[in-house]
Amino acid sequence: MLAQLTEKDTSLVSLLRRKSQLHPTKSLYTFLLNGETKEICLTYQELDQKAQVIAALLQSFKARGERVLLLYPPGLEFIEAFFGCLYAGVIPVPAYPPRRNQRINRLLAIAQDAEARFVFAPTEVLDSLAMSGGQDLGLTHLHLIATDSIEIQQALNWIPIEINQDALAFLQYTSGSTGNPKGVKPVRWLKAISRYKATTSGGSDFAYKLCANKITAEQKENLDLSSWSVAFSGAEPVHSETLEQFYQAFKDCGFRRESFYPCYGLAEATLFVSGGLKTQAPMVYPVEGKSLAQNLVIEAIEGNQDIKKIVSCGQAWMDEKIIIVDPESLQECASGEVGEVWVSGSHIAQGYWGRSQATAETFQAHLQGVEGSFLRTGDLGFLHNGELFITGRRKDLIIILGRNHYPQDIETTVETAHLALRPNCGAAFIVEVKGQEHLVIAQEVERAYLRKLNIDEVVTSIRREVARGHSINAYHVVLLKTGSIPKTSSGKIQRHACKMGFVNDTLDILKDDSEITESNLVS
Repeated sequence: MLAQLTEKDTSLVSLLRRKSQLHPTKSLYTFLLNGETKEICLTYQELDQKAQVIAALLQSFKARGERVLLLYPPGLEFIEAFFGCLYAGVIPVPAYPPRRNQRINRLLAIAQDAEARFVFAPTEVLDSLAMSGGQDLGLTHLHLIATDSIEIQQALNWIPIEINQDALAFLQYTSGSTGNPKGVKPVRWLKAISRYKATTSGGSDFAYKLCANKITAEQKENLDLSSWSVAFSGAEPVHSETLEQFYQAFKDCGFRRESFYPCYGLAEATLFVSGGLKTQAPMVYPVEGKSLAQNLVIEAIEGNQDIKKIVSCGQAWMDEKIIIVDPESLQECASGEVGEVWVSGSHIAQGYWGRSQATAETFQAHLQGVEGSFLRTGDLGFLHNGELFITGRRKDLIIILGRNHYPQDIETTVETAHLALRPNCGAAFIVEVKGQEHLVIAQEVERAYLRKLNIDEVVTSIRREVARGHSINAYHVVLLKTGSIPKTSSGKIQRHACKMGFVNDTLDILKDDSEITESNLVS
């Protein structure tokens, strides 16, 4: 985060230029090359100069308004290229560079959809792209430019431009790539926070769970997390159990419960929608599970065995408005009802590039009697005392015999059913069989268990725990090889892709058990 825009700044370009003059040698970004201690830094002045270098080159091509595909591995070069595009009035299109021997169909689809004219990347990425056949698959019409080879003197040719605040800044394509996740030592994240005295950092619910489960007592000895004042948690449902588990694991390292910052957002709202106050501990609201399955919110009384604890994602900010709407009738929900989350405000993106119908359906929703248009998020939730609570994704909702089941709840039950199962590597979805909806579970197995896996034992455990915890039968239980379940580039499970893989028989299956015996049927 650079800094907050002031009245003097009309864009990120003017902000960076002003900061470059005020604090030329102050470090703006630091990147840890090995994830721990080996670092490189970028000052305000260095970023300003390198942005001018790239912008000047783009201006020589008369590229203002064009699209540039940015293919960079994690690092500071991406930031330089991104700001270079802004300095030239060019629209950057960030994308992940393809891995070696990986098909580049998705990359080509993005380039074609965005009508990109240029590709910016380090030399090594362009060389790899050429080796993978990229030149022969449709990239020949693009200008392929290695930004690490541009002469620094090029900055002298940059001509400052006027940037309108309503101008399109960049195009972001939704995560669609899948790949084999790489193993990480989660302690690196916390060691970086400890060493650099970071105040703001965060990740998904799974990241906190991984730290709590994997980091040893010996590794905790040198951790100092007392500087960490905003530990945001988003990108997937936030579980109260995870927050408590992480706090108990790291409170002796100086971590404070009130540092947790559950929040909610999506790309269409330029990421942020709701969040709480940094000085307050997260709000957890206990509700009746059976009522929630009927889209009703009833506070659970003490002693109730059917309790579902939902973590608040905070309130609306600035000029934003959040309403809850019945996705079928398109009428605003009454208090205590679950519906689709609709959002309006100046932070909402303009729409989907080149897709006017999809833009109208998603970004221009209207509610009778309410002024203005709203973004339909596709997420389900409710409001309570001004706080937003997210319950799940509308498209992923599992409805069996008229009862709602949230897939993430079933997936959590599954991953804890047996030690052989990998956390955050399962998907629950429904398929139609002879006119009836049935539950299917696809779940990865830990690599260490592959050779001596007792498949029947694992499948039986999954069926038993799902039936016990959710009162439904698993019609199919599919065990998958390690690292094979479809995920987005940011690590989210792609339930629809998993369902299509199941239907088309393309999943990397260890065992497909569709038998439902009398002993595991729900009464």
